[in-house]
Amino acid sequence: MAVNMDTMPLRWGHFRVLLVASMGQIIGAGLATLVGIILPMIQMLRHLELTSFQLGLVTCTSLIGITVGSLFFGRLSDKYGYLFSSVFVRLSCCWLRYWLILLRRFPD
Repeated sequence: MAVNMDTMPLRWGHFRVLLVASMGQIIGAGLATLVGIILPMIQMLRHLELTSFQLGLVTCTSLIGITVGSLFFGRLSDKYGYLFSSVFVRLSCCWLRYWLILLRRFPD
């Protein structure tokens, strides 16, 4: 049975798909705002000795980190699937935290 998309009525399921698909863009924009604007503002208030170049470098570095991370983990999830990428990211974060705790506990 063929469905004519021109005369098909919109249902709640269509709007739900649109909402879920749009959430990625909304979260991405919120993250870029947080990392690109709010965190450097906090740095300005806490570290008054930083020059404008250094503050710009902090902002630029954080946004470049988001871009590189998105490209790397996007390709990883395209190739191996979302579940593998999610587990890989979590294990990487745990590994990084473990080493940061060790470095902080034993500084020399």
